[in-house]
Amino acid sequence: MNTRERLRHALDLSSTHAARERSKAKVWYDRRARLRTFQPGDKVLVLMPMPGKPQYAKYHGPYTAEQQLGPVDYIISTPERRKTKRVCHVNLLKPYHEREPQLNPVVTTPPADVVVQSLVIEEMECPAPISLPTLAPMVETDLHPD
Repeated sequence: MNTRERLRHALDLSSTHAARERSKAKVWYDRRARLRTFQPGDKVLVLMPMPGKPQYAKYHGPYTAEQQLGPVDYIISTPERRKTKRVCHVNLLKPYHEREPQLNPVVTTPPADVVVQSLVIEEMECPAPISLPTLAPMVETDLHPD
């Protein structure tokens, strides 16, 4: 077998091995991957860098999805940011869920029928300290008889 045939054989082996590993990686990825799609007008949270700290990112929003560019890219309207519209990958987006008002009540004053009582802690008399039995002093012994 000359060098050219050996190289061709090695190339075939490496390409079949790479294809097999790609398919295994896809199976592992697809186990937890979920298809997410947004319609124009949907409210979304966008993972963006924090102002002044480009290495830190958190979800900001809610913003509005304006248009879907491809299977995974969306134009997002970000009016209070420097860029008013930006293109975001679907992995940087998550749906925004509005909270119902009764689930998050804000109480400013207690109702009239609630009586506010102050807690008074009475001093309790402590009994005499309990004496614990003392341990006998350890006697050094020779563990190795001569």
